[in-house]
Amino acid sequence: MLRGGKQGDVLSSAQRDEFDRRGILRLPATIPPAEVTPMRQCAWQHLLGKDGIQPDRPETWPADAPAQFQKLTGTGAFDAMATSALGAAARDVSAPRHGLGPPRQ
Repeated sequence: MLRGGKQGDVLSSAQRDEFDRRGILRLPATIPPAEVTPMRQCAWQHLLGKDGIQPDRPETWPADAPAQFQKLTGTGAFDAMATSALGAAARDVSAPRHGLGPPRQ
């Protein structure tokens, strides 16, 4: 959930602080649940085909985080993440506070 502080803010100051501290921020309900399941299934299918990683077999999970999702991203598998709420949160943490412009579309 996004909770802005002052007018024009999307995120609370606590959320911005968490992002600054961790470099990542959990934003519940930002992506509709009906969209999350297909994205998750595509990601697991990609990991199975690429690295043999299986969701129900933790012994197949690598110690390091998987990478190289460009091919999967290029299929449009994650396009549902382009919500207005997520875009607003990205703009809130990036500009002008961090000297960056708005995210590319």
